[in-house]
Amino acid sequence: ILPSTEGYEAQIPTFDTTKMAIDWVPVRVKGREMVEAGAGKTAETWVVETPTKLYGRMTWWVRKTPPYVIKAVLEIPDKEDGSGKIAATITYTMV
Repeated sequence: ILPSTEGYEAQIPTFDTTKMAIDWVPVRVKGREMVEAGAGKTAETWVVETPTKLYGRMTWWVRKTPPYVIKAVLEIPDKEDGSGKIAATITYTMV
């Protein structure tokens, strides 16, 4: 898990299976937020954003104890180069 500090920024290596190459993804800790975490439960999380030009922007709600990821939202741009408006938004809940 990344340092839990609002404003923290870094780049992390990921593997792009389409290009078969390492891609460096920017990561930003946006702050803290309470989110739903199952039936009648909430969890205090860090909000982490990973905006990329090619893959859209993902926002993650994470914490330091399992389950680590509580929620993730993926915004997919309508053009493959990442430009244009958002074509789709996919929300994943992990609990």
